[in-house]
Formats: sequence, structure tokens, C-alpha cells
Amino acid sequence: MRIRRIRTHSKSLGTLALVFVVAALCPPRPLAAPPTGPSYIAGHPDPRQFVFRYEIERRALGRAGSDAGVYGRFSQTSFWYLDEQGLDYRVETHFAPGVRAYADGAAMRRLISSWPGDWGVTFGYSHHSNGWSGALSRRWNRMELGLHRGHDRAGGFRTTIEAWMPFNREETNADIARYAGHGRILAGWRHRAASERPGAMDLWASTRYSLDGYDGRVLTCFEAGFSYAPDWLARTPGPRSGPGLAIFLHWFVGRGESMIDYRSHSNKIRVGLRII
Repeated sequence: MRIRRIRTHSKSLGTLALVFVVAALCPPRPLAAPPTGPSYIAGHPDPRQFVFRYEIERRALGRAGSDAGVYGRFSQTSFWYLDEQGLDYRVETHFAPGVRAYADGAAMRRLISSWPGDWGVTFGYSHHSNGWSGALSRRWNRMELGLHRGHDRAGGFRTTIEAWMPFNREETNADIARYAGHGRILAGWRHRAASERPGAMDLWASTRYSLDGYDGRVLTCFEAGFSYAPDWLARTPGPRSGPGLAIFLHWFVGRGESMIDYRSHSNKIRVGLRII
């Protein structure tokens, strides 16, 4: 099977345009939270596969001096399969624009005096699709509620607990939540803050859970990552505000990683570079 021309849903294009406008109008700033996923390129040797993932998030509304506010976000994950099962080339891309509101511990304590101060809350919406049409079209939407302790831009431990409510699913993937999950639990540890890139180490692991899992299972997958930023990769010429790179190891086992083949089981260890 060769690459087809990708046709994106008109609603997806509108949401993508909105997120990119938010990202362009709101300059980046160091954020304590909410946490985002890693951006990286990594490969698996047998079968030959490369994965590229990029995630960006910008605050659109909020008060100065606080990380609480409304954030626009966008992530893209592309899978390149080389010579797999007789196919000379195959590519699949996931698009995930969204928006969410974040209240840090200080904001939550103003609402609930007994709220534990180191836990933040997110509530938002995300759209997930692969831009294809016909039998290979995949699309679903989620309302998302999350609890976050710690963050991915500073040293120390971090924890995320999320619950997703799927709706408006494509007929071709009506049961996708049974495999991709109704939420996830993540734990991580960073050796140094993101601003101290040389020598920084980051380790994290996550699992997704489903309320109606396939074969009666509760956990649908397990995912882990490790990155280390040696001095010769992490440093960038000029101001230290520019991006750096880190050596990245990634392991995924379970179902729901691919949108087209979300029912298929995958067990892959990948090696590559992470953008930090």
C-alpha cells in the first residue's frame, strides 16, 4: 500500500488554525505547569520504524505572576514504517489540537481552603484524528480532567492523573476508548531543571486505563521514557534560551498507539533524540 493523499476534516482544519493562531500570538514563557509530553524523533530497527512527535502549548489567557490560565495546545505524532510486511513505505500521522484551563495550587486554595497546595487541576478539550478519509479515517474527541503534582520543567518528581470522556467518535473507531483508554496515570523524575540542560536526566512512566477495556482488561498499555542531555548535545550557540537535544530511549507495549491499527498489540523499544 502506497501513500494516499491525506484529506483532513474541515473541523480539524478549523481547530488547527485556532491553535496555531493562539501559539503565534502568545510568546513562550517558562511555565511551571501544566505538564506536556516530550518532543522527539526515535527509531526501532526491526521492523524499521521511525516516530516523530512534537507538542507545543502556549498560554492565551492568564494573570501576570501566576501560571493559572487558559492554554492552547497542539501535538503531532508521525509514524514512518519502512518495508514492513512487504510494504515499501507507509506513513501515519496523528493530529491532536486542544484547549485547557489550568488552576495551580494557589488558585485552588483560594477556591477550596483545604486543597493540598502542591496539586494543580486542568480541565479541557482535545480532538484526535489522522486526517484520512474512508475506511482508514480515525477521529475522536475528549473532555479531559487532570490532577498534576510537580511539573516537567523543574527538577524533582511529578505525577499526573487524568480522566477522559470520549464523544463524537468516527464510525470506523467507535470502540477506540476500549484500547486507547479513558485516562492515564504518569509518574516522572527530573535530575535538573529544564534551564540547566547540560547533564539533565529525565525518567518517566505512564499507563492508560479503560473502564471497558478489551478482554476485560483495565490497563491497555505501558509507556516509559528516559533522556539524558550530555554537554555536547545540550548546549546551543548564542543565548541559552534556544532548544537543545538529549539522547532519548522510549518503550511502548500494549494497544492504542496507532490510530489506524489501534486494536493491534505493539511492543517496541526506540532510540533517538529529544528536543529540550
